[in-house]
Amino acid sequence: YYYYYYYYYDYYDYYDYDYHNYHNHHHYYYYYYYYYYYYYYYYYYYYYYHNYHHHHYYYYYYYYYYYYYYYYYYYYYN
Repeated sequence: YYYYYYYYYDYYDYYDYDYHNYHNHHHYYYYYYYYYYYYYYYYYYYYYYHNYHHHHYYYYYYYYYYYYYYYYYYYYYN
């Protein structure tokens, strides 16, 4: 299933295993998109935020179950 989640965070970056917390040492508002595949046991995360210069970015996180492996990319969005 999937759902939308509006989230304010601060602190330093970290990820926990239940995938419910994301923190950064900056202050942003996240519009958080969560998608879960049961068959493959991984998560898609889409983050949308305004940075200090009010630019828009897309963050893409790819999680594997138990392995805690991820990569991400982002691009300019205007």
